[in-house]
Amino acid sequence: MAEPSILFVCANRGQLGNALPVARALAAGGGCAHVLAMDALHAQSVGEALEHQTLPAGVTWSQAPLPQLNPPFARRSFPGRLRCVLRLAPQLAGLSRQYQAVVVGMDGAFERVLLREARREGRFTALILDGPILGAPRLRSGPGAAWSARRWLRFHGRRALLKLCCALGLEPYAPGLLAHTRLDRIYTMGAFTTRTLAGHGLHATLETTGIPRLAELAGDPLDLEPEPNRVLYATAAFRWHDEPWLDRRQQHNLEALADALPRAGWELHVRLHPREDPERFRTLVGRPGVFVSPASRPLFDEIAAARAVVTSVSTTAIEALGLGRPVFIHLDGFPADHSEYVLGACLPVTRSAAALVDELAKLRDGDAPEPRLPRDVWSPDTPHAGERIAGSLCEALAARR
Repeated sequence: MAEPSILFVCANRGQLGNALPVARALAAGGGCAHVLAMDALHAQSVGEALEHQTLPAGVTWSQAPLPQLNPPFARRSFPGRLRCVLRLAPQLAGLSRQYQAVVVGMDGAFERVLLREARREGRFTALILDGPILGAPRLRSGPGAAWSARRWLRFHGRRALLKLCCALGLEPYAPGLLAHTRLDRIYTMGAFTTRTLAGHGLHATLETTGIPRLAELAGDPLDLEPEPNRVLYATAAFRWHDEPWLDRRQQHNLEALADALPRAGWELHVRLHPREDPERFRTLVGRPGVFVSPASRPLFDEIAAARAVVTSVSTTAIEALGLGRPVFIHLDGFPADHSEYVLGACLPVTRSAAALVDELAKLRDGDAPEPRLPRDVWSPDTPHAGERIAGSLCEALAARR
């Protein structure tokens, strides 16, 4: 068997869902790929998922040769994460050298170790961006001015520091900023994300391909009968993204909804983000009409069983729309411009528990609008995204020979 030529670095199952269709398409064309599972750092069971896959000849996988972190990387403070990177980054050295390209699902600290190594040796680097992204922040006056200023300073401060550290060869040790690592190409889920990234001033080539893990949802909505009174709330990993003020609002909203929805005859099912610590949601467990689901339960099953899906910001909203479920963007206490997130511009936005209960009442009465995915969010090529990305990678590598 030929040596693998493309390395896919997968921190979670969503990233694996994007990598495998590309790897299979490469193998079908005579290429080779290797999947590197980062379970030691993130405890996301990528290896367990791979053990249940039948992989074609030319596609292999392994666990990153790192000690198991407990708690996982995402649940540590920033100083704690930095200590982990300083200690473990040398153990990743050399892992990417046998590959012609490195493809990542996020450009976190450990991915930047591998990307830096590949870039120094002139090899191709790419990111499959798993979802939409917020636009570059703008300073505002009036309500929400403090939050917009904080977000503006965080964005531009991190970008400047990342550029400086990149110039010094120290980029793995800087705070990250999604998609702002030096890359050759970024594959996006739709035109909106491509435009948003272009507005960030990135130098990477942007290619709108769709993301492979959503291929099965890109057709007609599935004929699945939901539980009539079930509402699914998909949490966002605000703490992981160093946004504690948004995390506090999310916690406050969950407490309010855990009271309001059962009183109105709804069951509230809280779907934890894979990077969340379940202990932080212990106060919700056992409350009447409230259920907390671990991230290990298949998301498809959660969405299919729900009458409606609620979130502040999550790719789960897009998957729910693909399955024909109505989605509400709930922003009680969030800054006003948070609704500029792509789905907030074209889906119902509620800013109090009472308002969400009213919207759900319309749904129960049959007065809610038909759920529809915005056209520029989801690329028409999504059903063939794996083949599209594989073809793009092959063309890029051929051009470098």
